[in-house]
Amino acid sequence: MLYQQRVSQGVDALAQAMIPRLPSAMNWAARRVPDRLQQVALARSLNYALREAIAADELDFFCNKLLHICVKDIDVQFGIRYHRHKLVVTDAVAEPDLRFSANSYDLLLIATQQLDPDMLFFQRRLEMNGDTELGLGIKNLLASIELNAQLPPRIASVIQQVAGTIARNRK
Repeated sequence: MLYQQRVSQGVDALAQAMIPRLPSAMNWAARRVPDRLQQVALARSLNYALREAIAADELDFFCNKLLHICVKDIDVQFGIRYHRHKLVVTDAVAEPDLRFSANSYDLLLIATQQLDPDMLFFQRRLEMNGDTELGLGIKNLLASIELNAQLPPRIASVIQQVAGTIARNRK
């Protein structure tokens, strides 16, 4: 067996052992990292990943709207607002325009386009409540974003590998 194949098999085995533990590790980290720091990091990441869509005014439908996201398996909730050509992450509020709720794996698979949000919605793994037009706009935006082209190659590769491993193991 070639060295590269052995390394690849070892990495796959490590990923299969570690990926089921990710939600509990993320929950542990979320409880210890201050909310404001999490919000700033998420806002910067989203603005970076969606920079081309923002520059092309593709998020104008989201102006003055509030999206509430609940990541159920890690018990994290936050709000996202598009204001003055940037995404702002806030604390979750009681009356958002749209509420998304799913587990972290499903959200990753949506972001990497390995799962269709409509399929998750009909399987009741993605819950959406509120402004359906806003929900459709966000779903279409996510479907149009090529995450690999928006992120540095090494980060995109790792994210795709993790998502691929999750997708293979969830079937």
